[in-house]
Amino acid sequence: MVFLRFLKPGLGLKRWVLLILCGTFLLVIGAVISVLGVRTQAEESLFNYAVLGVFLCVIGVALTLIGTYRLMRRVEKIIKRRDDERNITDLAWQDMNLSKGPAIVCFGGGTGLSNLLYGLRDYSRDITAIVSVADDGGSSGRIRQELDDMLPVRHQTWITVPVAWEKKGTVMRKAMEYSEGLERQLVEGVKIFKDGNSVLLYPEKESANFTVISDCVSFDTSESLAKTYAALINQWKEEM
Repeated sequence: MVFLRFLKPGLGLKRWVLLILCGTFLLVIGAVISVLGVRTQAEESLFNYAVLGVFLCVIGVALTLIGTYRLMRRVEKIIKRRDDERNITDLAWQDMNLSKGPAIVCFGGGTGLSNLLYGLRDYSRDITAIVSVADDGGSSGRIRQELDDMLPVRHQTWITVPVAWEKKGTVMRKAMEYSEGLERQLVEGVKIFKDGNSVLLYPEKESANFTVISDCVSFDTSESLAKTYAALINQWKEEM
């Protein structure tokens, strides 16, 4: 039964075996012709036999090497997909059938899709999966909720304060002077840290405004801190 399957076209094995046999046959014939040429007494016949023998040997070696290389590549490709103790012929038969299988497209996500794809690999090699990574609150949603409960909650408040273009430099200088001696970070503006909270003051690049962004552990603190510094900006822009 295995031998009959080996004879079936399309396995990608017999063609390279036949090429190796043809190359070996030509190599042997070339060697025999060369030996006959050596035994020939006529100098002209010796040259003709030697040239023909060498030519056939070169062709035979080339065909043998090509067939061996392609056969090993084919066998290596089949063995890489091996997941049981089946022989090479059965694996080649399966690989041929899978390469002719239908084109399958799967939509979904989660563990269900992975199990489906694992089963479909026995029916086709042409499988495409479009996976959704959206969380609808299933099992991964519970994990996300647990992580959200563990992570600290921060509240931000954004306030935009109108500041004329010609007064942006004055406000920025006042902010630098005000934050002198405080824990701060100079980014696009001035970011001030205090008691685990922070507030960022920076001038808008494309509009005549200053933006205040407070980041605090509670909403009330965040809103109060943002309003305090917004009031300071209004005060600074009036100073000359």
